[in-house]
Amino acid sequence: MGLPVAVDILRSPSVASFLVKKTMMKTPPAPANDRLPLRWIIPAAAMLLAIAATPARAQYNLLHEFAGGDSDGAMPYYTTLTLSSSTLYGMTYNGGYNNNGTVFKINTDGSGFSLVHAFAADNSEGRLPYGSVTLSGSTLYEMTYSGGANSRGTAFKVNTDGSGFGLLRVFSATATDGRYSHNSFTIDGATLYGMTTSGGSDNDGNVFRMNTDGSGFNNLHEFAGAPGDGRRPNGDLLLVGSTLYGTTRFGGGDDYGTVFKVNTDGTGFSLLHEFDGTASDGRDPYGALTLAGSTLYGMTYSGGANDMGAVFKMNTDGTGFIILHHFAGGDSDGRYPSGSLTLSGSTLYGLAYEGGTENNGILFQINSDGTGFTILHEFAGGTDDGSLPTGSLALYGSTLYGMTHAGGDSGKGVIFSYTIPEPSSGLLVLAGLAALSVRRLRTGGRNPR
Repeated sequence: MGLPVAVDILRSPSVASFLVKKTMMKTPPAPANDRLPLRWIIPAAAMLLAIAATPARAQYNLLHEFAGGDSDGAMPYYTTLTLSSSTLYGMTYNGGYNNNGTVFKINTDGSGFSLVHAFAADNSEGRLPYGSVTLSGSTLYEMTYSGGANSRGTAFKVNTDGSGFGLLRVFSATATDGRYSHNSFTIDGATLYGMTTSGGSDNDGNVFRMNTDGSGFNNLHEFAGAPGDGRRPNGDLLLVGSTLYGTTRFGGGDDYGTVFKVNTDGTGFSLLHEFDGTASDGRDPYGALTLAGSTLYGMTYSGGANDMGAVFKMNTDGTGFIILHHFAGGDSDGRYPSGSLTLSGSTLYGLAYEGGTENNGILFQINSDGTGFTILHEFAGGTDDGSLPTGSLALYGSTLYGMTHAGGDSGKGVIFSYTIPEPSSGLLVLAGLAALSVRRLRTGGRNPR
């Protein structure tokens, strides 16, 4: 909106009367037509436009700076925080005993940080947990990348108060088992669905299900790799009805990754999209898919026009694939997006591992139609901020919560919150004044009854 329009709004009879009554200045009576003189209006219009052009301030806060050692976590890696009431639960890849990783909890205001579980120093419980804890009732479920009796990782459960830790499965090197999970569980009733990055007959990973008590382990699909299948599944499974959707980092015709679906009973496996790595496509999808109606949204770590990653969408039947944003890096964009997108209304929120002024990563938003890409926060690193964000954002109310792999006082990552700002108060004032003006003009200067 330009200055002439603002002048017209402010010169309207209703607005003129309003401003004269509300100002503290001594002013001569308004002209008979109730319109303020132009010499009063132009400075006021310029000031109002300046207010309207100023965005409302967002609130970014560091909730916790990881320090490592036996009593704290360190370097969270591709994990999303999970909320129960006003408590956030998460994991760190390192920290705790022998630097084997931790499960922690913290209040949403940053108070009350404590470890729910630190993995045993002898590696028997598993070590180096990726991904995110899955909450059901008062029990947390997840997997570790390695450790356990076979050094291939474990599946475990623990209560939110730290009691009841137990191993649900110790992954092995057999052809019928998975190993080295980079992923998290998806829960449906008493059934857990998950993936491992390696294992299976071709050692390319698998999709499996098991009961929450550890019984009933069953492979739903064993990946076979390029060209007819995916390999090295990554991220979490998305459950829609009786269908699971997911991604693999590699595989497909060009070995640049795939989007797939499979039924919860193991039937109906198919590739919905095979990334080709060209400028009009992505490659190396990293993270889970996000659903809105019949549309899937996701990101690739690389590929796209600048080979720095992309945001994409496609239909659940595999049609309609398009790129919404090609990351370009530099001061005004991110690069190498990590994790999954978080949807609120028609706005998607996400993280890029690098990019921004300091090249320490960004928090961004983009509309679901690909318009409106905006950097919300550029991570500065050092002792005052996090750097290299990984994983996904959790949205609760109007606040986003996430973590970075590095930065903070000890350089071992942080937990942060970002409150999404409300619309600019200046714009609201301008809209209100415009409404007053229109009302006055429509009634010919009379007060409608």
